[in-house]
Amino acid sequence: MPPVSLQLQQVSPLFNFDPPGAPSPLGRTQYDAGKLLAGTQGVGEYVRVKDVHAVTMNVAAVTITLFFPAPLPVPITLQGVHSFDSGNETGSISASSVAGISGIPFFYDGATRALTIMFP
Repeated sequence: MPPVSLQLQQVSPLFNFDPPGAPSPLGRTQYDAGKLLAGTQGVGEYVRVKDVHAVTMNVAAVTITLFFPAPLPVPITLQGVHSFDSGNETGSISASSVAGISGIPFFYDGATRALTIMFP
């Protein structure tokens, strides 16, 4: 299977949560959600969570869960790192209800909002 490219179309505003007493931005969690597009066709939805804990690297741990429609939606969870310098994200599939795809790398281009999953 060749790499799959999808667009992340954010529909919810970015939401920041800062725990009381935590030094900003350490401890901050960011949330957003939206639609998954293949070209102009809607193929699912996503939710993204960024945990901002890096002191000097200007990065966050990121988790993106993709939901594909079915009677019980099919989830694929991606985990990796978000760079606040570039807006890019990279990592791999960490969990899925689809057998055999854990560990496959992904790249998200923050400028184009293109998510590419590098299926072999």
